[in-house]
Amino acid sequence: MSLWTCVIGWFRFTVPDATVDEIIALIGGEWIKDQKGFQGYAQAWLSRGHTGGLGRIGTGAKRAPREVHVDLSQELISGWTYDTFKRVASWVISKQGHFGRIDVALDDRTGVIDIDRIYASVVAGNCVSHFRKSRLISGHELGSGSDTGKTIGLGSRQSDTYLRIYDKAAEQRSKDKPVEGSWIRWEMEWKAERAAAVGMALSGLDQDSFQKYIVGVFRSAVDFRDCTRDDDPKDRY
Repeated sequence: MSLWTCVIGWFRFTVPDATVDEIIALIGGEWIKDQKGFQGYAQAWLSRGHTGGLGRIGTGAKRAPREVHVDLSQELISGWTYDTFKRVASWVISKQGHFGRIDVALDDRTGVIDIDRIYASVVAGNCVSHFRKSRLISGHELGSGSDTGKTIGLGSRQSDTYLRIYDKAAEQRSKDKPVEGSWIRWEMEWKAERAAAVGMALSGLDQDSFQKYIVGVFRSAVDFRDCTRDDDPKDRY
């Protein structure tokens, strides 16, 4: 497990009965009231982090005036500790709220396997997964022409589970951020019921146990084995 680093990214949740002051006290940051609402909420607050990212809080919907919706991007909460995520997740559950989206990434800094090799294994049929489709995307900055790295996408962005595998080192270097060595990020995006399951685990597990849980969830979604598409399904799975 020491070869991997677990990072929690995008965090979206809704609670049926709370106040904006409660939310801000819980998650911290600098927030300003917006002049307009969003996603059906009459009132909205915005936060832009010092390192980038965007946060939104919405409340005052006609159907549920006390409901509060919170949407926090990965960059905005990149400085949160695991204990902060756990505390917020526990609070959401205690308020009988639900999670709309949670992203979790596993970072590989060993440099043993690169994006091209991973995609070659997908094409060769070494990938055992419940995902039905994959795509390889090459990224470039239009202005500078710099390489932002390749990304493998598995699944659909419209589904409850979507996996991105990408060259995080190349992405960071394209932003003039120094990165030494390899950095491959495996990032899963969960929504709806799948986000609820991850949020429940986050609220109750310590950091090491949560990382083991996440690795297990990743491997249940996609795994690489010495097999081909022509092998008997029992042997593949």
